[in-house]
Amino acid sequence: MDELDLVIRGGTVADGTGAPLRVADIGVRDGVIVAVGDIAAPATRTVDASGLLVAPGWVDVHTHYDGQSTWDSRLTPSTWHGVTTVVTGNCGVGFAPVHTDAHQALIELMEGVEDIPGTALHAGLSWNWETFAEYLDAVDGRPHDADVAAQVPHGALRLLPAWNEALGLPRPWDQQWSLRIQQVLALETDLLEYDDIFEGSHVIEAKTKELADAAQAELDRIIAAGGAFANIDELKGMLVQSNAERVRRIESGDTTIVGVNSYTETAPSPLTAGMDGEASILVVDPAAEREQVEATAQWRSDRDDTAVAAALAEVRAVAATGDSLMPATIALARAGGTVGEWAGALRTVFGEYRAPTGVAGVRVAASGELLAVRERVQAAVAEGHAPIRML
Repeated sequence: MDELDLVIRGGTVADGTGAPLRVADIGVRDGVIVAVGDIAAPATRTVDASGLLVAPGWVDVHTHYDGQSTWDSRLTPSTWHGVTTVVTGNCGVGFAPVHTDAHQALIELMEGVEDIPGTALHAGLSWNWETFAEYLDAVDGRPHDADVAAQVPHGALRLLPAWNEALGLPRPWDQQWSLRIQQVLALETDLLEYDDIFEGSHVIEAKTKELADAAQAELDRIIAAGGAFANIDELKGMLVQSNAERVRRIESGDTTIVGVNSYTETAPSPLTAGMDGEASILVVDPAAEREQVEATAQWRSDRDDTAVAAALAEVRAVAATGDSLMPATIALARAGGTVGEWAGALRTVFGEYRAPTGVAGVRVAASGELLAVRERVQAAVAEGHAPIRML
């Protein structure tokens, strides 16, 4: 092995993977670990770590070096304990972004929340920044024994003039959506039907048991009937039946859906302001449609139909063998074949799968307009007309 920049010899290595501790050498070149084990290669610098623990650095995700990182390179005491990355901006306290008249307020906030002496902050902070980017430049302008990752503190944001402007009253549209959310929670969920969950876990435990028992009962029923695959038609039919019944309850008003069958009035939406009916719906330009049709026709006329036919035949032949279709598919694409032609070739080999819809056999009690239509049909049949048949 070529000469290394650094070898740490004889340390007890904890590599962070959960592997057992072991005594080993660590070789470093260009700031990167290139070898771990028994290293005989020479090194520009050697460190004897016998009896010491050698491990990856710690990342401390909750620190308050927001101020200290601007005047101190050591970042002690964290670096004394093996921390190699500190994250600042926690608890909403920090010193950027900041307006010049908010320096004292941010110092008092840090002192009050984190008990960091205001005298030290006054002495250390240079305040040669206003924006958060300028603050990061100030931190980056000083070398540190550990990396520094900074979050934007919401406490500093709240002292900006723009924050006060943002505290104005919401528009009618925003107020209404806030109200609608509360109505949805009250009327479309069962939150109000249960005791306060903080009164005791028995409420949650009872509901969880109810759901688990119902799920187990359904699973047992499906297994006893031969499994899910053997009962696809029935399962999908149950889903469709359940949804049809839900639609019936909504239409009859038995189930409340805010904005559909209750509280349907609405304030004008600022998102659609200026839109006028169909003008707000994207309609494809007929000229663009004709252009695409003509381009497709031109594509077909320019390609080598003999090569396309041969490629399609190869796709069908490969599909019949069970081998990989990828080479034949790529060859067809290069010959100018279309996705539709490719799919048609595969249908001739595999057939066409039509998934069960679950619609057959669904029965839902008629209501509202559907009930009126049914009564008219029955009256027409009673008068001698042929019954309506749905195909």
